[in-house]
Amino acid sequence: MTEKQQKIEAICNSIFEEESFDDLKKSSIKDFITTTINGDTIITSIVARANLSPNSTGIIVYVLTNLRLIKIDIGQEIKSSSYFLNTISSIERNLLNDGRIEFGISFQNGAFGLRYPATNQEITAFFQQVEKPRQ
Repeated sequence: MTEKQQKIEAICNSIFEEESFDDLKKSSIKDFITTTINGDTIITSIVARANLSPNSTGIIVYVLTNLRLIKIDIGQEIKSSSYFLNTISSIERNLLNDGRIEFGISFQNGAFGLRYPATNQEITAFFQQVEKPRQ
């Protein structure tokens, strides 16, 4: 198994720890992630339970590769969006009054954000990797 396959397997295992899926859905999630990452080299990833929309919860996956930041939403459907790192226009991190961190990132072709508990060092470490300058 290649390093990339091991990292994809680890991402999938993290997803399946958050929520149980039948074997067919597990297979389609793994195939979707593999296809979405394509030829990129995975640097790091994070998997978390999240509100995907005002009326929908699910799993959110962020994958940082050598070229892109990929966001995958797993709810009723599996959707992804990806942004090339060289199109980052701004990154903001704010501590909210309720003890959460609000992270926002803007690209030339879109933006997204995430609010999470300030105590979650795993998510903080992931976004610190995103903030690092790329060569």
